[in-house]
Amino acid sequence: MRFSIQKIRAAVLILHDAAGQALPVGTRVHGPGGTDAVVGYDGEVYLESLQDHNDLRIDTPAGACRVRFDYPAHAQGIARIGPLSCAAQVSP
Repeated sequence: MRFSIQKIRAAVLILHDAAGQALPVGTRVHGPGGTDAVVGYDGEVYLESLQDHNDLRIDTPAGACRVRFDYPAHAQGIARIGPLSCAAQVSP
């Protein structure tokens, strides 16, 4: 038997708003490759399929914002990243 093994780049992100407060439970996060997730307690969200450089779109009750971060080069297991501040998304 052959088993296809893929390395998964996963992380628990800690997301905060511009005031430094954890994003509310239930906030939608749109990640790389069309992956979506929901923020849990303390602003934490679990995402897979992360890239070297990541750009997340987040829909908060106050409006959309973005988080950009780099995946740690030497991460072991599930990385824990943050807190990351969500910058307000400006419309063109």
